[in-house]
Amino acid sequence: MKIKVCGITTPEQVERMAEAGADMVGIILVEESPRAVDSETARDIAEQAAGSGLLSVGVFADDPWQEVESLYFDLGLDVVQLHGKEAPLYVKKLVDKGLTVWKSMSVGPDFKKMKARQFWQAGAEAIVLDAWDSELKGGTGKTCDWEIAASLAEEGQVVLAGGLNGGNVAGAIGKVRPWGIDASSGLESAPGVKDQAKTSSYVAAARLVSGLLG
Repeated sequence: MKIKVCGITTPEQVERMAEAGADMVGIILVEESPRAVDSETARDIAEQAAGSGLLSVGVFADDPWQEVESLYFDLGLDVVQLHGKEAPLYVKKLVDKGLTVWKSMSVGPDFKKMKARQFWQAGAEAIVLDAWDSELKGGTGKTCDWEIAASLAEEGQVVLAGGLNGGNVAGAIGKVRPWGIDASSGLESAPGVKDQAKTSSYVAAARLVSGLLG
């Protein structure tokens, strides 16, 4: 199972995430996010991730697909995570250019499993299921509907996000059986500042339960 820690803001944090046992780090490239970084810092984080044996995931929202493609290669990213209102055709264009794409979806009143299937059909490697919020695109600290997530995880690769931490991640994995997990605000002492003890607890709990489930 893939374990991702999102909202990394400095290269120094990457090394600590590696020490905690994470597989991936998320780099926010959405200006309105309190965890957003500029392209120079993003490149430094991606380089540190590669040197630490971690994959780097660039998080975008509603940017022109050509810009996302350019930054993917320029920054040395491994995965693009789309957090806006991007359509399946948008995903297909990036996949056709050789990018690995995850599409985030909020599990809210308008959530439709058919739309997730369309993103998979367009070539998305995984669907990221996050909690719904009327204003925020992510980082809400809320959990999503695990029943819906579990149902979708039976059909394809799902990355479970939304309010995960060391205290609830084992239960979440046991319920949903996701391909990957993603946490951010639940592991912080302040926005963009990851707490090492919280991160280590999250990773250790996830590794334990995923090992038991096989």
